[in-house]
Amino acid sequence: PNDTSDFMADVIVRADRGNQGKTPQEAQADFQNLLPDLKPKQVQNHFNRTFKKRHADKIKPKAVKAQKTTGNRSQCNAAQQYRWHTRTDRAFRFLREKNTGVCRKTGRQFEAVMKHFISGGDESNFLADADGNLKVLAEKGRPKHEKRAGDFRGSLTALRYGFAGGANGPTAFVLAGKRKRAGYSDKWLKEHGCAHGSTIAMNENAFMTTKTWEEITPSIVSG
Repeated sequence: PNDTSDFMADVIVRADRGNQGKTPQEAQADFQNLLPDLKPKQVQNHFNRTFKKRHADKIKPKAVKAQKTTGNRSQCNAAQQYRWHTRTDRAFRFLREKNTGVCRKTGRQFEAVMKHFISGGDESNFLADADGNLKVLAEKGRPKHEKRAGDFRGSLTALRYGFAGGANGPTAFVLAGKRKRAGYSDKWLKEHGCAHGSTIAMNENAFMTTKTWEEITPSIVSG
């Protein structure tokens, strides 16, 4: 029926706008749910031969590659950056006030070597590609298409530390699962180029949870 076809076209367009674009198989499954009397082959033929042509003004003729994304966005903004710089400057002033004089070994003032005592970490999440080139039905006229895929268990989290003086610090990897694969140890990380203190932690979804923070902190501090 035409009303069902129009409804499905609107569903596909809105799904694409919400970064939840439907693959052709998902759209056909929705058709099957709406029209249970039709056989899968009938739905497939209608979709490919009639539906796409009828709604060519709304939906692109071929499924397009979607860039994978996640619903978790960065909290970096002007207010956050102001608070960060204000507190950092305050901490640096405190360090200078408490560390006066010169080093007995090098004869240099603390401020001259302060950068070697300042470290920072950056946490990144890497999304594994479980489906190859994911293609979705896309709204016509829209230049970019994304598909939320942040819950895939193949993703991992990496927390890398470094010093303001240029030296690399330890890296912590968080993987999904209960047990580490045999041979994947802290020693293995160091043998493959990671700094001392690098470690691997396992949890259910590879997210940096409070429990995981507590687990990796001793290793990070040692590095």
